[in-house]
Amino acid sequence: MVFSDRFNLNYDLLDEWPNLGIFKIMLHATQILVGFLVLFLVTPVISAERQYDGSSQASPNYVLTIALFSMSIASLLALCPWPHEKCSRLWRFFLRPRTSLVFTGFFSSAWLIGMISATTHAAHCTLSDTLRKQDNRYSTLWIHQCACAKAVAVFSWIDFFLWLATAMMSVILFWQEKKLKYERSPMRDDIEKDRDLLKTPVLGSIRSLAAHQHPLPDLPSLSESPIPNSPPPIAHAFRHHPSERMIPLPSSPPLSYSPPNSMLYPPRTPHIYPSPIVNPLSVQSLPYSPFIPKK
Repeated sequence: MVFSDRFNLNYDLLDEWPNLGIFKIMLHATQILVGFLVLFLVTPVISAERQYDGSSQASPNYVLTIALFSMSIASLLALCPWPHEKCSRLWRFFLRPRTSLVFTGFFSSAWLIGMISATTHAAHCTLSDTLRKQDNRYSTLWIHQCACAKAVAVFSWIDFFLWLATAMMSVILFWQEKKLKYERSPMRDDIEKDRDLLKTPVLGSIRSLAAHQHPLPDLPSLSESPIPNSPPPIAHAFRHHPSERMIPLPSSPPLSYSPPNSMLYPPRTPHIYPSPIVNPLSVQSLPYSPFIPKK
């Protein structure tokens, strides 16, 4: 039986889970109920600690604050999916799956901390011998306070798992919203064409396109037209061929040395530089004025 057919909820539901929106609203209603129970149970703990210790501890105060905030957010998340004639900005804000995902994830982590702190606080609830002697009502009130602290720890565990379940549902609804937006997008066909084009091999497509535009001629195979065993067109001059006759090369005369002709190559005379003593250089013939020391 599909319960979502009876209610016109503003949810984009999956075909596999048509009742997901109803289950999410039921979990939010359960969170409100558990929040009230935690609120009623943590109040005696805070009052007893203030009466005998002067101030309450951090764990009951934290659980009380988280219970108040989570109850208000859970009520908004449970009421906004129902059809409404005048949808304000606040109504549309809490209707979005992204908003639900943010709040459910935040309170899941907040109740995880509250669950651990409430469990630690309930485990260390002991009686004080000094206060027992001073006040006869202390033992009874403190025992009830310890029982309430243990109940707060249990309901904190329950509230944590409820918020964690709604966070998982919010993830599914957020994913479904993005999927429907993609299917309704006008650019979906272009994206699919680009994706198919990227999947095709580029080299194969280029070869097929080139073969279609410029087909290759039909060449005969090697078996039909064998290549004749012809000698290479250019042969080395010193390569020995058995079928040819070896022709000896003409002999050259023995090497001999002949002196160069004196007429062609006249003998060189050594260059004689004039001595400065015999033929001293004049100062006027030089391009510069040399420094001559005086005697």
